Amino acid sequence: MKKIIYLFSLIALASCTTIQDVSYKLSIAEVDKPQDHEIAYGDRQKLTFSDKENYTYSNTAYDITFGKGEGSNIVVCVRNKSAHTIVVDWDCVEYVDTTGTVQPTQKVVTAHRIPSGAQAIGKIKTGDKAILFESEPDAKIQERKEAYIGKQIKLLIPIVLKGYRNEYLFTLVIDDVDFNLRGYISVHP
Repeated sequence: MKKIIYLFSLIALASCTTIQDVSYKLSIAEVDKPQDHEIAYGDRQKLTFSDKENYTYSNTAYDITFGKGEGSNIVVCVRNKSAHTIVVDWDCVEYVDTTGTVQPTQKVVTAHRIPSGAQAIGKIKTGDKAILFESEPDAKIQERKEAYIGKQIKLLIPIVLKGYRNEYLFTLVIDDVDFNLRGYISVHP
C-alpha cells in the first residue's frame, strides 16, 4: 500500500513540474589570451571588461561575438579580419558551468575554416537545466533567477592562425535569466 501511495505522489509531483533549458544574458568579464596571436604558446595576458553591454572581443585578426540563442544555446560568431584563413577548432571548445565543472556540449557550426573577410557561427548547447514548478509564485521564480545573476561561466575557444594554435578563455558574467514556463528561455545580446 505504501508503494502505491508513493507512486501516486511521484506522478502528481511530476505532472506539475517542467524541466527547462537555462540560458543567460551574458557579458564578457575577462579574456585570458595570448599576448601575440601569431606565436603559439607565448606569454599570456588577461583583459578585464567592466562594461555589461560588451559582447565582442576584438584583436587585429578577428572579432569574437557572443549573441542570441534558443534554449540553452550560446551563439559565438567569429569574424576573420586577417589576410589569412583561420581555423576555429569547434570540436575542442570547452564549456565550464557556474559551479566550475567542465560540461559536455553539443555544437552546431557553419564552418571550421574561415577565409579572410568571412565569418562562422557556432551554437554551443550547454545543456544547463532548471526544474521549475508550475505552481511556484513569481517571487520564488525571481529568487531562483537572482541565484544565477552575477555568476560566471567560461568558454575555451581554440583558434589557429598561420599555423599557430592559441586558446582564448572567455569568462562571461550572467547578467540576467529569463524563465518562461510555457517555452524556452532565451539569451539576450
